Amino acid sequence: MGANATQPLANRPSGKLGLSADQLDLVSGNWTQVLLNQIGAGFNDGIEDIGNSEIDIARPGFYLIAASLEFKNVVADKEYHIEIRQNGNAFAGADGYNKTSVNRFKLSCFYFGYLGIAYDFTLYAMSEAGVNTVDISSSMRTSLWVQRMR
Repeated sequence: MGANATQPLANRPSGKLGLSADQLDLVSGNWTQVLLNQIGAGFNDGIEDIGNSEIDIARPGFYLIAASLEFKNVVADKEYHIEIRQNGNAFAGADGYNKTSVNRFKLSCFYFGYLGIAYDFTLYAMSEAGVNTVDISSSMRTSLWVQRMR
């Protein structure tokens, strides 16, 4: 076993934020911050900031940062985007093109690498549906999570 196997969990904080209710009516063509307001079950390391819908990194190390987002009431043949932002700047993201008339469309993205200290991570979404009726689905289908690996 490597050195990380015996590293105390306090040195490997994790956090997960989700959406407790659908976020309605994205404005087509505009980035919108996802109002993550629910701490994931079993995550209580204190790095979640639901007041600002962000996860805060306060110690350097290797991290896995991931996000998933489910769009609802989507329009066929349109583009959808998600973006993890680090201190307000684009950090990682995913783009997708919904080719079907199905009502829901999900995107995920992740980052793994070394991070220093004092980073805040937020999740943003954009619909290019041409209408302002696309929603972000609630529950843990839409989430942002961070795990310090070492």
